[in-house]
Amino acid sequence: MLNPNSIAHTVGVLSLVTSLTILFPTLVNTFKITTSNSNRLTLKISHLGILLTICLGLIHGLLITQNTNIDFYKINTYWIYGGGLFVFNLLIFLAFTFSELKRDLKKLNYFNYAVLLLLVCHVGTKIIF
Repeated sequence: MLNPNSIAHTVGVLSLVTSLTILFPTLVNTFKITTSNSNRLTLKISHLGILLTICLGLIHGLLITQNTNIDFYKINTYWIYGGGLFVFNLLIFLAFTFSELKRDLKKLNYFNYAVLLLLVCHVGTKIIF
């Protein structure tokens, strides 16, 4: 039978991979790939990627907290889980404000970079600790 922690970590890696679709509009604008319908398509792909990242992140968080003995007396516990919750909340905020942010791609890019930087920090703390 599969180890529940390995399933949780696999779902977390899938969430990390799908979070890279957030950068899709930035890459299209950077490399000037334009067609008649490309802007709408790239924003739709990015929005679906955000929703899939949120779903996988929620599953990852639930599986990790159910299958791990959490020691609340260690400061590393708060650092790792707090960082993950902060990234999750930012992704939810991004999903709700995506329709307003898609009009201003510069703000959307800054927000995407912040989410991805915090996601890398979350993964890094999980690897280090």
